[in-house]
Amino acid sequence: KKKKIELATEDLVIPIQTEIETTITNFEPRVRLTDVFVTPRPDENGIEVEIRYDIVGLSTPNQTVTFILEPTRL
Repeated sequence: KKKKIELATEDLVIPIQTEIETTITNFEPRVRLTDVFVTPRPDENGIEVEIRYDIVGLSTPNQTVTFILEPTRL
């Protein structure tokens, strides 16, 4: 019997957060990362991600992007 892998678990919060931080820091020199928040949404079987950053060289307010990660298959 195959195990069903749940997307929205606490076990995935730190690895996803770390991967996002590492990727933006290493590959997006146009921004300075300020915060990454990863919140499981088990009732929706998703994970909410909020990324906050500053644009390098511009005096603009802190930018925020929020999205939900959902599994493509269950």
